[in-house]
Amino acid sequence: MTRYRVDLSSAVRVAAQVDVELGTVAAWLVRSGRARTLVEGLPRPAADQAAVQQALERNPHLREVALQLWAADQLRRRPA
Repeated sequence: MTRYRVDLSSAVRVAAQVDVELGTVAAWLVRSGRARTLVEGLPRPAADQAAVQQALERNPHLREVALQLWAADQLRRRPA
């Protein structure tokens, strides 16, 4: 049998509707280390879930990216 090497790239687009509280997403962002803050100009993990949730409520762009990250993480954790 002949062995072949195949290289390919693929872009995948996934659309999903999720029902989730922003508090859940904020907690996940803090717990996962994805939410960062600046302290004296240096990035540090965000420790304040309430502040992260408030930022998600006020900033639609941040909310969109956070929901995308959260949904992708949930899909990866889902059993096959």
